[in-house]
Amino acid sequence: MNLARWGLSARFCAPPEAEQAIVHAGALSRAAYDSWAEFSAAYALGRVLRFDEEEYGCFYEQSVAAHRLLAENEDSPWLNVPWR
Repeated sequence: MNLARWGLSARFCAPPEAEQAIVHAGALSRAAYDSWAEFSAAYALGRVLRFDEEEYGCFYEQSVAAHRLLAENEDSPWLNVPWR
């Protein structure tokens, strides 16, 4: 989603193209994961592998903190917006 937003801001694409990219990414995510929490766990692991040199450093800790907040807060979109 951020890449679509950045592309739109940099005028590499028009709003309909950015929207199409976001909708497509959502469809791929729903096909690969069964829940918001599962998607988030994969995201956190990806951050470890990409940015923390395969160690559980600051990027992992930030992702886990966000994961916990979204999983536990009753106002969280995860608890109010269906995955499918």
